[in-house]
Amino acid sequence: MLNTMEEIQLFFQKRKYLGIKLGLERMQYLLERLGNPEKKLRTIHVAGTNGKGSTIQFLQNVLINNDYKVGVFTSPSFTNLCGHFFINGKEIQEQDFISTFKKLLPFIKELDGIGNSPTEFEILTVLAIYHFRENVDIALFETGMGGRDDTTNVITPIVSVITNVSYDHSHFLGSTIEEITLHKAGIIKENRPVIVGNVHESSRKIISAEARKNNASLYLLNEHFSYRIFSNNIEWSYCDEFTVSFSLGFHGIYQIENISIVLMVIYYLNRHLGIKISWDKTIPSIERTKLIGRFEKINNDPPIILDSAHNVAGIKAFIQSVEEHYPKEEKHLLFAGFKDKELEEMLQSLKGHFKTISITTFDHERAATLTDMSEFIEKYHLTVVHDWQEEVLTMLNHSTRSNINFVTGSLHFIAQVRTFILEQMKKDYV
Repeated sequence: MLNTMEEIQLFFQKRKYLGIKLGLERMQYLLERLGNPEKKLRTIHVAGTNGKGSTIQFLQNVLINNDYKVGVFTSPSFTNLCGHFFINGKEIQEQDFISTFKKLLPFIKELDGIGNSPTEFEILTVLAIYHFRENVDIALFETGMGGRDDTTNVITPIVSVITNVSYDHSHFLGSTIEEITLHKAGIIKENRPVIVGNVHESSRKIISAEARKNNASLYLLNEHFSYRIFSNNIEWSYCDEFTVSFSLGFHGIYQIENISIVLMVIYYLNRHLGIKISWDKTIPSIERTKLIGRFEKINNDPPIILDSAHNVAGIKAFIQSVEEHYPKEEKHLLFAGFKDKELEEMLQSLKGHFKTISITTFDHERAATLTDMSEFIEKYHLTVVHDWQEEVLTMLNHSTRSNINFVTGSLHFIAQVRTFILEQMKKDYV
Protein backbone atom coordinates (compact mmCIF):
# COMPACT_ATOMS: atom_id res chain seq x y z
CA MET A 1 0.00 0.00 0.00
CA LEU A 2 1.21 3.51 -0.75
CA ASN A 3 1.22 5.31 2.59
CA THR A 4 4.16 7.74 2.44
CA MET A 5 5.23 10.54 0.08
CA GLU A 6 8.41 8.61 -0.71
CA GLU A 7 6.38 5.59 -1.86
CA ILE A 8 4.00 7.79 -3.87
CA GLN A 9 6.90 9.67 -5.50
CA LEU A 10 8.36 6.33 -6.59
CA PHE A 11 4.93 5.38 -7.98
CA PHE A 12 4.89 8.57 -10.09
CA GLN A 13 8.50 8.09 -11.14
CA LYS A 14 7.67 4.67 -12.55
CA ARG A 15 4.88 6.17 -14.67
CA LYS A 16 7.15 8.63 -16.48
CA TYR A 17 7.67 6.06 -19.23
CA LEU A 18 4.06 6.67 -20.31
CA GLY A 19 5.03 10.14 -21.51
CA ILE A 20 2.21 12.22 -23.02
CA LYS A 21 -0.95 10.41 -24.12
CA LEU A 22 -3.53 12.33 -26.11
CA GLY A 23 -7.25 12.07 -25.38
CA LEU A 24 -9.42 12.85 -22.38
CA GLU A 25 -11.11 9.48 -21.91
CA ARG A 26 -8.87 8.49 -18.96
CA MET A 27 -9.54 11.83 -17.27
CA GLN A 28 -13.28 11.47 -17.76
CA TYR A 29 -13.22 7.90 -16.42
CA LEU A 30 -11.38 8.87 -13.24
CA LEU A 31 -13.54 11.93 -12.62
CA GLU A 32 -16.73 9.94 -13.15
CA ARG A 33 -15.56 7.34 -10.61
CA LEU A 34 -14.99 10.19 -8.13
CA GLY A 35 -18.49 11.61 -8.66
CA ASN A 36 -17.56 14.29 -11.22
CA PRO A 37 -16.02 16.83 -8.84
CA GLU A 38 -15.21 19.13 -11.80
CA LYS A 39 -18.94 19.97 -12.03
CA LYS A 40 -18.93 21.31 -8.48
CA LEU A 41 -15.85 23.52 -8.81
CA ARG A 42 -15.64 27.18 -9.89
CA THR A 43 -12.57 27.56 -12.12
CA ILE A 44 -10.60 29.91 -14.37
CA HIS A 45 -8.72 28.14 -17.18
CA VAL A 46 -5.49 29.65 -18.56
CA ALA A 47 -3.81 28.55 -21.80
CA GLY A 48 -1.11 30.16 -23.92
CA THR A 49 2.43 29.67 -25.17
CA ASN A 50 3.97 32.01 -22.59
CA GLY A 51 2.74 33.94 -19.56
CA LYS A 52 0.35 31.34 -18.12
CA GLY A 53 2.18 30.99 -14.81
CA SER A 54 2.65 34.73 -14.31
CA THR A 55 -0.98 35.47 -15.18
CA ILE A 56 -2.11 32.88 -12.64
CA GLN A 57 0.18 34.25 -9.92
CA PHE A 58 -1.15 37.77 -10.43
CA LEU A 59 -4.75 36.51 -10.40
CA GLN A 60 -4.14 34.39 -7.32
CA ASN A 61 -2.81 37.34 -5.32
CA VAL A 62 -5.68 39.62 -6.32
CA LEU A 63 -8.30 37.05 -5.33
CA ILE A 64 -6.58 36.15 -2.05
CA ASN A 65 -6.35 39.80 -1.05
CA ASN A 66 -10.06 40.14 -1.76
CA ASP A 67 -10.76 37.39 0.80
CA TYR A 68 -11.32 34.45 -1.57
CA LYS A 69 -9.82 31.04 -0.92
CA VAL A 70 -7.89 30.25 -4.10
CA GLY A 71 -6.56 26.98 -5.45
CA VAL A 72 -3.83 26.87 -8.13
CA PHE A 73 -2.80 23.88 -10.22
CA THR A 74 0.45 24.47 -12.08
CA SER A 75 3.33 22.64 -13.72
CA PRO A 76 6.17 21.99 -13.36
CA SER A 77 6.61 21.98 -9.60
CA PHE A 78 9.41 24.04 -8.09
CA THR A 79 9.65 21.59 -5.19
CA ASN A 80 7.99 18.15 -5.18
CA LEU A 81 4.60 16.59 -5.95
CA CYS A 82 2.87 18.92 -3.50
CA GLY A 83 4.33 21.86 -5.42
CA HIS A 84 1.73 21.40 -8.18
CA PHE A 85 -1.10 22.35 -5.78
CA PHE A 86 -1.46 25.63 -3.90
CA ILE A 87 -4.19 26.96 -1.66
CA ASN A 88 -3.85 30.67 -0.89
CA GLY A 89 -0.26 30.60 -2.07
CA LYS A 90 0.85 27.67 0.07
CA GLU A 91 1.58 24.14 -1.09
CA ILE A 92 -0.95 21.59 0.11
CA GLN A 93 0.14 19.49 3.08
CA GLU A 94 1.66 16.06 2.43
CA GLN A 95 -1.06 14.36 4.47
CA ASP A 96 -3.73 16.00 2.29
CA PHE A 97 -1.94 14.84 -0.85
CA ILE A 98 -1.63 11.28 0.48
CA SER A 99 -5.27 11.17 1.59
CA THR A 100 -6.56 12.40 -1.79
CA PHE A 101 -4.23 10.10 -3.72
CA LYS A 102 -5.39 7.02 -1.80
CA LYS A 103 -9.00 7.78 -2.75
CA LEU A 104 -8.01 7.86 -6.41
CA LEU A 105 -5.64 4.87 -6.42
CA PRO A 106 -8.26 2.09 -6.84
CA PHE A 107 -9.55 3.75 -10.02
CA ILE A 108 -6.02 4.24 -11.37
CA LYS A 109 -5.52 0.48 -10.89
CA GLU A 110 -8.75 -0.20 -12.78
CA LEU A 111 -7.36 1.63 -15.82
CA ASP A 112 -3.99 -0.07 -15.40
CA GLY A 113 -5.82 -3.40 -15.40
CA ILE A 114 -7.36 -2.79 -18.83
CA GLY A 115 -4.12 -1.52 -20.36
CA ASN A 116 -5.10 2.16 -20.46
CA SER A 117 -2.87 3.52 -17.69
CA PRO A 118 -3.29 7.22 -16.84
CA THR A 119 -0.16 9.36 -17.09
CA GLU A 120 1.55 11.19 -14.27
CA PHE A 121 0.04 14.53 -15.32
CA GLU A 122 -3.45 13.09 -15.75
CA ILE A 123 -3.38 11.76 -12.20
CA LEU A 124 -2.09 15.06 -10.82
CA THR A 125 -4.85 16.97 -12.62
CA VAL A 126 -7.58 14.72 -11.21
CA LEU A 127 -6.08 15.05 -7.73
CA ALA A 128 -6.18 18.84 -8.04
CA ILE A 129 -9.81 18.91 -9.14
CA TYR A 130 -10.90 16.53 -6.40
CA HIS A 131 -8.97 18.27 -3.62
CA PHE A 132 -9.99 21.80 -4.65
CA ARG A 133 -13.67 20.87 -4.92
CA GLU A 134 -14.26 21.15 -1.16
CA ASN A 135 -11.38 23.40 -0.15
CA VAL A 136 -11.44 26.56 -2.30
CA ASP A 137 -13.79 29.25 -3.61
CA ILE A 138 -12.09 29.54 -7.00
CA ALA A 139 -9.47 27.31 -8.65
CA LEU A 140 -7.01 28.50 -11.31
CA PHE A 141 -5.88 25.84 -13.79
CA GLU A 142 -2.88 26.21 -16.08
CA THR A 143 -2.82 24.01 -19.17
CA GLY A 144 0.20 21.75 -19.46
CA MET A 145 0.40 21.87 -23.25
CA GLY A 146 -1.95 23.19 -25.89
CA GLY A 147 -5.53 23.18 -24.68
CA ARG A 148 -7.98 21.08 -26.68
CA ASP A 149 -6.41 17.74 -25.71
CA ASP A 150 -4.79 18.93 -22.48
CA THR A 151 -5.64 16.99 -19.32
CA THR A 152 -7.05 20.16 -17.72
CA ASN A 153 -9.64 20.55 -20.48
CA VAL A 154 -12.26 18.61 -18.54
CA ILE A 155 -13.31 21.68 -16.57
CA THR A 156 -16.01 24.17 -17.55
CA PRO A 157 -14.55 27.48 -16.33
CA ILE A 158 -16.32 30.70 -15.45
CA VAL A 159 -13.70 32.43 -17.63
CA SER A 160 -11.19 31.08 -20.16
CA VAL A 161 -7.92 32.90 -20.87
CA ILE A 162 -5.49 32.59 -23.80
CA THR A 163 -2.40 34.67 -23.01
CA ASN A 164 -0.74 34.45 -26.45
CA VAL A 165 0.13 32.01 -29.24
CA SER A 166 3.60 31.37 -30.66
CA TYR A 167 5.70 28.40 -31.76
CA ASP A 168 6.20 25.71 -29.13
CA HIS A 169 5.66 21.93 -28.77
CA SER A 170 5.45 21.71 -32.57
CA HIS A 171 5.83 17.91 -32.49
CA PHE A 172 2.50 17.72 -30.61
CA LEU A 173 0.64 20.90 -31.55
CA GLY A 174 1.66 21.39 -35.18
CA SER A 175 4.25 23.37 -37.10
CA THR A 176 2.12 26.42 -37.96
CA ILE A 177 0.62 29.17 -35.83
CA GLU A 178 -2.82 28.19 -37.13
CA GLU A 179 -2.46 24.58 -35.97
CA ILE A 180 -1.16 25.66 -32.56
CA THR A 181 -4.00 28.18 -32.20
CA LEU A 182 -6.60 25.49 -32.86
CA HIS A 183 -5.25 23.61 -29.84
CA LYS A 184 -5.25 26.69 -27.59
CA ALA A 185 -8.76 27.68 -28.72
CA GLY A 186 -9.99 24.27 -27.61
CA ILE A 187 -10.41 25.54 -24.04
CA ILE A 188 -13.24 27.85 -25.13
CA LYS A 189 -16.52 26.51 -23.74
CA GLU A 190 -20.14 27.12 -24.60
CA ASN A 191 -21.56 30.36 -23.15
CA ARG A 192 -18.34 31.03 -21.22
CA PRO A 193 -16.30 34.19 -21.92
CA VAL A 194 -12.75 34.04 -23.27
CA ILE A 195 -10.15 36.76 -22.68
CA VAL A 196 -7.27 36.85 -25.14
CA GLY A 197 -3.89 38.59 -25.07
CA ASN A 198 -1.71 39.74 -27.95
CA VAL A 199 -2.08 37.27 -30.84
CA HIS A 200 -1.34 37.21 -34.57
CA GLU A 201 -4.17 38.12 -36.95
CA SER A 202 -4.43 34.49 -38.09
CA SER A 203 -4.78 33.37 -34.46
CA ARG A 204 -7.39 36.05 -33.78
CA LYS A 205 -9.55 34.76 -36.64
CA ILE A 206 -9.39 31.15 -35.41
CA ILE A 207 -10.13 32.12 -31.80
CA SER A 208 -12.98 34.39 -32.91
CA ALA A 209 -14.51 31.57 -34.96
CA GLU A 210 -14.28 29.17 -32.02
CA ALA A 211 -15.87 31.77 -29.74
CA ARG A 212 -18.77 32.30 -32.17
CA LYS A 213 -19.29 28.55 -32.50
CA ASN A 214 -19.59 28.29 -28.71
CA ASN A 215 -21.57 31.51 -28.20
CA ALA A 216 -18.71 32.68 -25.99
CA SER A 217 -18.17 36.38 -25.35
CA LEU A 218 -14.75 37.42 -26.67
CA TYR A 219 -12.48 40.11 -25.18
CA LEU A 220 -9.32 40.89 -27.14
CA LEU A 221 -6.29 42.90 -26.03
CA ASN A 222 -5.87 46.04 -28.17
CA GLU A 223 -9.48 45.78 -29.31
CA HIS A 224 -11.74 45.59 -26.25
CA PHE A 225 -9.15 46.43 -23.60
CA SER A 226 -5.77 48.14 -23.90
CA TYR A 227 -2.91 49.86 -22.09
CA ARG A 228 -0.69 52.90 -22.49
CA ILE A 229 2.79 53.25 -21.01
CA PHE A 230 3.85 56.45 -19.22
CA SER A 231 7.41 55.80 -17.96
CA ASN A 232 6.96 53.24 -15.16
CA ASN A 233 3.23 53.92 -14.88
CA ILE A 234 0.79 52.00 -17.07
CA GLU A 235 -2.79 53.10 -17.76
CA TRP A 236 -5.23 50.26 -18.49
CA SER A 237 -8.69 50.81 -19.96
CA TYR A 238 -11.74 48.85 -21.08
CA CYS A 239 -13.57 50.28 -24.12
CA ASP A 240 -12.78 53.81 -22.94
CA GLU A 241 -15.42 53.44 -20.22
CA PHE A 242 -13.20 52.33 -17.34
CA THR A 243 -9.57 53.21 -16.59
CA VAL A 244 -7.12 52.20 -13.89
CA SER A 245 -3.35 52.70 -13.47
CA PHE A 246 -0.61 50.47 -12.10
CA SER A 247 3.14 50.52 -11.65
CA LEU A 248 5.32 47.81 -13.17
CA GLY A 249 8.01 47.93 -10.49
CA PHE A 250 10.68 45.27 -11.00
CA HIS A 251 8.47 42.99 -13.08
CA GLY A 252 9.79 42.32 -16.58
CA ILE A 253 8.32 44.71 -19.12
CA TYR A 254 6.75 41.70 -20.89
CA GLN A 255 4.46 41.34 -17.86
CA ILE A 256 2.40 44.36 -18.95
CA GLU A 257 0.32 42.19 -21.28
CA ASN A 258 -0.20 39.52 -18.61
CA ILE A 259 -1.30 42.15 -16.09
CA SER A 260 -3.66 43.65 -18.69
CA ILE A 261 -5.29 40.25 -19.13
CA VAL A 262 -5.66 39.89 -15.36
CA LEU A 263 -7.34 43.30 -15.12
CA MET A 264 -9.80 42.27 -17.84
CA VAL A 265 -10.60 39.07 -15.90
CA ILE A 266 -11.18 41.10 -12.72
CA TYR A 267 -13.35 43.61 -14.58
CA TYR A 268 -15.46 40.76 -16.03
CA LEU A 269 -15.84 38.96 -12.69
CA ASN A 270 -16.98 42.20 -11.07
CA ARG A 271 -19.24 43.44 -13.85
CA HIS A 272 -20.87 40.25 -15.12
CA LEU A 273 -20.58 37.53 -12.47
CA GLY A 274 -21.10 39.54 -9.31
CA ILE A 275 -17.81 38.36 -7.83
CA LYS A 276 -16.94 41.40 -5.75
CA ILE A 277 -13.33 42.50 -6.09
CA SER A 278 -12.04 45.87 -4.87
CA TRP A 279 -9.89 47.86 -7.29
CA ASP A 280 -8.23 49.48 -4.27
CA LYS A 281 -7.00 46.02 -3.29
CA THR A 282 -6.41 44.77 -6.85
CA ILE A 283 -3.69 47.19 -7.97
CA PRO A 284 -1.45 46.86 -4.86
CA SER A 285 -1.88 43.07 -5.05
CA ILE A 286 -0.55 43.06 -8.61
CA GLU A 287 2.30 45.44 -7.86
CA ARG A 288 3.46 43.36 -4.87
CA THR A 289 3.21 39.98 -6.60
CA LYS A 290 6.47 38.04 -6.52
CA LEU A 291 6.79 35.86 -9.59
CA ILE A 292 8.61 32.60 -9.00
CA GLY A 293 11.08 31.87 -11.78
CA ARG A 294 9.95 34.80 -13.94
CA PHE A 295 12.69 37.46 -13.97
CA GLU A 296 13.07 36.62 -10.29
CA LYS A 297 16.00 38.08 -8.37
CA ILE A 298 16.72 35.04 -6.23
CA ASN A 299 19.91 36.50 -4.73
CA ASN A 300 20.88 40.14 -4.16
CA ASP A 301 24.59 40.04 -3.41
CA PRO A 302 25.79 38.97 -5.89
CA PRO A 303 22.72 39.50 -8.09
CA ILE A 304 21.32 36.29 -9.65
CA ILE A 305 18.15 36.45 -11.75
CA LEU A 306 16.15 33.41 -12.87
CA ASP A 307 13.84 33.50 -15.86
CA SER A 308 12.01 30.54 -17.40
CA ALA A 309 12.35 31.68 -21.03
CA HIS A 310 11.80 28.21 -22.46
CA ASN A 311 11.05 29.04 -26.10
CA VAL A 312 11.93 31.65 -28.74
CA ALA A 313 9.15 34.08 -27.79
CA GLY A 314 10.10 33.75 -24.13
CA ILE A 315 13.77 34.43 -24.88
CA LYS A 316 12.90 37.60 -26.80
CA ALA A 317 10.76 38.86 -23.92
CA PHE A 318 13.54 37.97 -21.46
CA ILE A 319 16.11 39.95 -23.46
CA GLN A 320 13.77 42.95 -23.56
CA SER A 321 13.61 42.99 -19.75
CA VAL A 322 17.37 42.43 -19.39
CA GLU A 323 18.09 45.49 -21.53
CA GLU A 324 15.36 47.52 -19.83
CA HIS A 325 16.65 46.91 -16.29
CA TYR A 326 20.38 46.36 -16.82
CA PRO A 327 21.46 48.24 -19.97
CA LYS A 328 25.07 48.97 -18.89
CA GLU A 329 26.00 46.24 -16.38
CA GLU A 330 28.32 43.34 -17.13
CA LYS A 331 25.99 40.40 -17.71
CA HIS A 332 26.66 36.63 -17.65
CA LEU A 333 24.22 33.89 -18.64
CA LEU A 334 23.81 30.18 -17.88
CA PHE A 335 21.44 28.34 -20.24
CA ALA A 336 19.92 24.85 -20.45
CA GLY A 337 16.89 23.75 -22.44
CA PHE A 338 14.83 20.87 -23.77
CA LYS A 339 16.12 19.09 -26.86
CA ASP A 340 12.73 19.41 -28.59
CA LYS A 341 12.88 23.24 -28.50
CA GLU A 342 14.31 25.59 -31.13
CA LEU A 343 17.65 25.78 -29.32
CA GLU A 344 19.71 27.38 -32.07
CA GLU A 345 17.23 30.21 -32.61
CA MET A 346 17.10 30.78 -28.84
CA LEU A 347 20.91 30.92 -28.54
CA GLN A 348 21.18 33.10 -31.63
CA SER A 349 18.78 35.61 -30.04
CA LEU A 350 20.77 35.63 -26.79
CA LYS A 351 24.09 36.29 -28.52
CA GLY A 352 25.40 39.85 -28.12
CA HIS A 353 23.42 40.67 -24.98
CA PHE A 354 25.78 39.02 -22.47
CA LYS A 355 29.55 39.13 -21.92
CA THR A 356 29.56 35.33 -21.56
CA ILE A 357 27.00 32.65 -22.38
CA SER A 358 27.49 29.22 -20.79
CA ILE A 359 25.48 26.17 -21.73
CA THR A 360 24.88 23.13 -19.58
CA THR A 361 22.50 20.20 -19.16
CA PHE A 362 20.36 18.91 -16.29
CA ASP A 363 18.54 15.86 -14.99
CA HIS A 364 15.43 15.43 -17.12
CA GLU A 365 14.49 12.96 -19.85
CA ARG A 366 13.84 15.82 -22.30
CA ALA A 367 16.93 17.88 -21.44
CA ALA A 368 19.30 18.70 -24.31
CA THR A 369 22.70 17.16 -23.60
CA LEU A 370 25.99 18.90 -24.27
CA THR A 371 26.40 16.51 -27.20
CA ASP A 372 23.02 17.65 -28.57
CA MET A 373 24.27 21.24 -28.42
CA SER A 374 27.85 20.61 -29.58
CA GLU A 375 27.27 22.21 -32.99
CA PHE A 376 26.35 25.51 -31.32
CA ILE A 377 29.36 25.72 -29.00
CA GLU A 378 31.93 26.90 -31.54
CA LYS A 379 29.41 28.65 -33.78
CA TYR A 380 28.25 31.00 -31.00
CA HIS A 381 31.44 30.99 -28.89
CA LEU A 382 29.75 29.36 -25.93
CA THR A 383 31.33 28.19 -22.69
CA VAL A 384 30.60 24.58 -21.71
CA VAL A 385 29.57 23.86 -18.11
CA HIS A 386 29.58 20.17 -17.21
CA ASP A 387 28.26 20.64 -13.66
CA TRP A 388 25.70 23.43 -13.33
CA GLN A 389 25.69 23.18 -9.53
CA GLU A 390 29.41 24.02 -9.41
CA GLU A 391 28.76 26.93 -11.74
CA VAL A 392 25.95 28.26 -9.54
CA LEU A 393 28.19 27.94 -6.46
CA THR A 394 30.78 30.03 -8.31
CA MET A 395 28.10 32.63 -9.02
CA LEU A 396 27.15 32.74 -5.35
CA ASN A 397 30.67 32.83 -3.91
CA HIS A 398 32.93 34.50 -6.46
CA SER A 399 30.83 37.03 -8.35
CA THR A 400 30.89 40.74 -7.67
CA ARG A 401 27.98 43.09 -7.12
CA SER A 402 28.77 44.85 -10.42
CA ASN A 403 28.20 41.62 -12.39
CA ILE A 404 24.65 40.40 -13.03
CA ASN A 405 24.23 36.63 -13.38
CA PHE A 406 21.23 35.27 -15.26
CA VAL A 407 19.96 31.71 -15.52
CA THR A 408 17.40 30.88 -18.20
CA GLY A 409 15.96 28.10 -20.33
CA SER A 410 13.65 25.26 -19.41
CA LEU A 411 11.25 25.89 -16.54
CA HIS A 412 12.27 22.47 -15.19
CA PHE A 413 15.91 23.61 -15.16
CA ILE A 414 14.99 26.88 -13.44
CA ALA A 415 13.07 24.89 -10.81
CA GLN A 416 16.16 22.78 -10.07
CA VAL A 417 18.47 25.81 -9.92
CA ARG A 418 16.06 27.71 -7.69
CA THR A 419 15.80 24.81 -5.22
CA PHE A 420 19.60 24.47 -5.16
CA ILE A 421 20.18 28.19 -4.50
CA LEU A 422 17.59 28.26 -1.70
CA GLU A 423 19.27 25.22 -0.11
CA GLN A 424 22.66 26.99 -0.22
CA MET A 425 21.15 30.13 1.31
CA LYS A 426 19.61 28.03 4.08
CA LYS A 427 23.01 26.46 4.83
CA ASP A 428 24.63 29.89 5.02
CA TYR A 429 21.87 31.12 7.31
CA VAL A 430 22.27 28.14 9.67
